[in-house]
Amino acid sequence: MTDLGVEPLSAFSLIMQAQGEELSAFKASLDGVGPEQTEKIAKRASSLYRQAAAFCELSTQPFPENWVSRLIIKADLMEAQAEYNAAVIAGGTNNYSGQILHLTQTYILLYQCRSIDDEKVSAACTKLISAIEEAKKNQSRSRVTLPGSATPLRKLSTINISALFSCIPPIERRNGVMDEVRRLRRATDQCLSDLSSCGFLTGLPYILGSELAQSLRVLAQLLRDYGGSEKLYNFVGQIDEHIGELQNLLNKMSVSLDLVRSRELDPDYKQLLAELTVNIKIFERVTKLRTGIASDLSECGGAFFLFSRPDEEIIIGIQGLDCPQPLLNDDAETRQLADSICAEIFRVLSKRRDLEQTLLKLNVQQSYEQTLSNLRLLADESIESQAKQMSLMMEVNKSLTIQPACTEVSLVKLVHHFGVFCRLSRYLNDALVYLPEAVEKAQAFLGRVEEYVSSVRGQLAASPETEVEVEDVPEHVSHIVIESDNEEYGEV
Repeated sequence: MTDLGVEPLSAFSLIMQAQGEELSAFKASLDGVGPEQTEKIAKRASSLYRQAAAFCELSTQPFPENWVSRLIIKADLMEAQAEYNAAVIAGGTNNYSGQILHLTQTYILLYQCRSIDDEKVSAACTKLISAIEEAKKNQSRSRVTLPGSATPLRKLSTINISALFSCIPPIERRNGVMDEVRRLRRATDQCLSDLSSCGFLTGLPYILGSELAQSLRVLAQLLRDYGGSEKLYNFVGQIDEHIGELQNLLNKMSVSLDLVRSRELDPDYKQLLAELTVNIKIFERVTKLRTGIASDLSECGGAFFLFSRPDEEIIIGIQGLDCPQPLLNDDAETRQLADSICAEIFRVLSKRRDLEQTLLKLNVQQSYEQTLSNLRLLADESIESQAKQMSLMMEVNKSLTIQPACTEVSLVKLVHHFGVFCRLSRYLNDALVYLPEAVEKAQAFLGRVEEYVSSVRGQLAASPETEVEVEDVPEHVSHIVIESDNEEYGEV
């Protein structure tokens, strides 16, 4: 299990938690539990499925190609169930406009899941359209009751695709795996590029808008957590110390076992040799992790780490002044900048609700295709003004005391660097948690190796007539060299 890494194990854990919440939501709907409780359970399940999909998409370990899409479908189904229960709640409190909004959101989420069973989903969507029209007719009445035909989600929730996640698949060791991972990363980068260029407004804004909003929240937190170069490079220094200690322990293990190489038929010797091989594989993995950290540090350096340089460099690089004034509180300015970036993005994303509300005001009955067409037209009209507002925001930022590094960087690059920065933080956290444990285990293993060597020497001393010999250390066994010509796993 160690070889799977932190990200896959986290994904599997989230999937299992999501399945538990999904079963709870399904049972709640069958047992007649109130819609308030069912909505909360369904929301938790949807959130867990989306988190699992994010881990699968960004993981450095390979996952089956269709896992991300299936997890997103599951998340949409559970979110649709939550929206449906929210509509029931709204109807019970005479909140007719809210009821229509939740039913419409249920319809759109459900329609996105049609790839799992187009016939059933289409039938459910037809019933939801009837429910929406019925709710509109009842707006003038004192109370609206949802018709029984508007409860298709109970049937849909019985569709069993959880078997996809019932067991952990073997991680195949083949060169093609990394090609597939790169393909997924390219697709992710393109998605981020589309998001950051506001191209997502030409489709259904709320499908991916919340993910972008959350990304900028996390970016702000990362700027705060890793904004100081001294703190960051102290982390990297700790990692290098652990890697050096681990390599030194491996050298000692290799030398000790080579002393009794003639005992190669001894089961204990074979077991120790096999464990040494495992430890070397672990070392390969952590050295690759360190290479990834170095690469991400290099890529992020020109964008985000501008904030962690000395004051003089920040002022010269950003303000361009001959006699710059010192910054009084760089940390505060950095936090303010991150918050202002987030606030602007949130403002842009808030247009989603305006588009939805405008669409709901259309009184004519429309097909789903007409609904999409109208939404796209409304979005197209707003894109130009949104772009102008973003441009104005960047112009205003130029008058600030400290300029954001992104004033000269497009929003596309900003979101791309955010992805790199998140990956860097994961690498750092993984390494700082994993390496001390690996060193501790290697130290314990070295003790077993030395104990075995001492035991062999004791046997030789007690039985001098034995033919078993303790060999001298060969000249070539002075240290272990880990090469990384193999792109995926390296060679020993």
